[in-house]
Amino acid sequence: MKHIKTKLFTSVASALVIGGLAISTGAAAAEKQEKPKTPLEKGRDLTITMCQACHHFEGTDQAGTLGPPIVAMKARFPEKKRLYDIIYDPHVAIKSDTMMPPFGRNGLLDDKEIGLIIDYLYTL
Repeated sequence: MKHIKTKLFTSVASALVIGGLAISTGAAAAEKQEKPKTPLEKGRDLTITMCQACHHFEGTDQAGTLGPPIVAMKARFPEKKRLYDIIYDPHVAIKSDTMMPPFGRNGLLDDKEIGLIIDYLYTL
């Protein structure tokens, strides 16, 4: 009987410890959970992913040299539609032999993602 009580006590104690760890681990995970990104942060992430290899812009280490630097975008493109057209399909908006891929036409970016990129570019 003593052996059964010892096993029962050990099982209960183990369950309490494991349960306590699960609760504290869950709380720690909730605390570490990242807050949702703002639209500008999403736009920056997309810009880094899609544009940084060819274009240089502030806040990155990559020295993209294929395309022009991304600077003063709001002044250079006061109409967002023009910049949208360039990102969507530069072969139509700029010239047919440009090296820039048609991100929208090829389905690499959707309209919302292009908008996020443009909003971020307007901060540069």
